[in-house]
Amino acid sequence: MIILAAGYATRLRPLTDTWAKELLPVCVRPIIDRIVDAVDEVGEVDAVHVVTNSRKAPGFHAWAEGRDVVVHDDGTTSNDDRLGAIGDMQFVVDNAGIDDDLLVIAGDNLFEFSLAEYVAFWRSKDRASAVAVRDVGSRELASQYGVVALDGDGRVIDFVEKPADPPSTLAAIAAYLYHRDHVSLIRDYLASGESADQPGRFVAWLQQRRPVYGWIFDSTWYDIGNHEQLLEADNRMRAEAGLPERDAYSPPRRIVTLLAQSGHRHVTALPVAWSAWFVDLLLPRRCVACRGPASGLCSPCRGSLRPLRPPQCARCAAPTAWPVERCRECAGRRLAFASATAAFAYDGPAVAFVHAWKERGLRHLAPLAAELVTAHVARPAADVITYIPPDPVRQLERTRHPAQALAHELGARWRLEPRSLLRRTRTTERQATLSLAERRGNLRDVFTATQEAPRRIVVVDDVYTSGSTAHAAARALRGGGCERVDVLTFARAIR
Repeated sequence: MIILAAGYATRLRPLTDTWAKELLPVCVRPIIDRIVDAVDEVGEVDAVHVVTNSRKAPGFHAWAEGRDVVVHDDGTTSNDDRLGAIGDMQFVVDNAGIDDDLLVIAGDNLFEFSLAEYVAFWRSKDRASAVAVRDVGSRELASQYGVVALDGDGRVIDFVEKPADPPSTLAAIAAYLYHRDHVSLIRDYLASGESADQPGRFVAWLQQRRPVYGWIFDSTWYDIGNHEQLLEADNRMRAEAGLPERDAYSPPRRIVTLLAQSGHRHVTALPVAWSAWFVDLLLPRRCVACRGPASGLCSPCRGSLRPLRPPQCARCAAPTAWPVERCRECAGRRLAFASATAAFAYDGPAVAFVHAWKERGLRHLAPLAAELVTAHVARPAADVITYIPPDPVRQLERTRHPAQALAHELGARWRLEPRSLLRRTRTTERQATLSLAERRGNLRDVFTATQEAPRRIVVVDDVYTSGSTAHAAARALRGGGCERVDVLTFARAIR
């Protein structure tokens, strides 16, 4: 797939004088992070390519460090020499040698629909391409977008960019699925002298020559084009996360400035946690535990991890002298989860590993964590895999949430569908500073299910300490209809 991020976002200046628009945090996370998370639902995506310009490229390279993402610098430095969205598509197709079906999404799109459902719709149309479409309800509003008209089968029969007199109220968003036979036509389109700007123009041209279908969705979508749209999207997601709304948008205060090396003295601002990635670009990776030369954990430190093995408590996996159904930690407690399993004891290299993963933003540790877990833990009998959502305030200082990354990595290995099934209703105090009783109170009703829960769910987190977080999450999922919740963590505190 290709994420388009090479525009210059002039309507969002002065913010975009120092920030790449696609890296601007909405609520607590960059816009592009949310797109990449959505792509994780689609198992058919072999590679993620981000195309940007020379002024923004250093920021994107820093963001991509530790991710399975390829960043392409299109070599432009201003609106005057830009390639245009369609030109950038061809640029990546050529650079990456793409000869396959292609998903293309603009990097300033915020959406809540399921890409997996979109892909399933497109697959049902055989040798065709598709465009995601939303009914915006009025022709006046539709005139600000590319507008489509569909026949009874959903095939696009008209597509006009920002028409004065829209043929319908169906607005096309910049999320396209191209059949591999149609990808080669991008070159033909450009060779014909058509405009390389606005990716919808290629769809308008293509639908006159090949079958293109419109997939209609009705969930929330934002096209972040100006300050008002950015503030509206930010406040909506802040409200969902239990954070106060703001009168004006501003990125997090704690930033580090990286000078771009394009010769134009442009700067790209990034949250502090991302600075670790930039350092990794300049310095060789080292073992996070002993600092010896290694990526993640060196062999001696891996060998020092303590796998948790029987005898254990059948409910919470605490080590015991002999097998028990309930140990002293969970006896007498009404726990909402059926079982808790951890791969390792939370001591020695495991502590350093989790700290580097959470606090230093080292995303390349997620695949290693999943590799280590699957070597010691059997695939759970579950329908889907989900994760403990992060505290929104603390996530401002971090990058992608470790529990989420681990859930996606494990889902891929175990062929379990990863889903975001929980959200926090409010921010909380740090659990580490609280007593056991205070921990339970701190997390009471802090989670809620975001949708009807499947029958069997495995919930992933980084560390199991007292079980309070696991219990609160499981309680919310069971309230959402789940029959059995099992908890899985990378490590477990041993008391």
